[in-house]
Amino acid sequence: MDDDVMEGVAVWAMGTLRVELADGKKVDAGKRAPLLARVDRATGRVELYVDKDGIDALMR
Repeated sequence: MDDDVMEGVAVWAMGTLRVELADGKKVDAGKRAPLLARVDRATGRVELYVDKDGIDALMR
């Protein structure tokens, strides 16, 4: 597996709360990161991503 790629993370959505990634353990464990998106307006392609601080939170 490529060390630059994280796989198997969960996407959670509840009500009108922001979507977050979790490390697959307890959601309240503090190992969560806001999931962000960017859209290519020319193609409509949606890319989901986590900023650097979010990656650090998942790795704790």
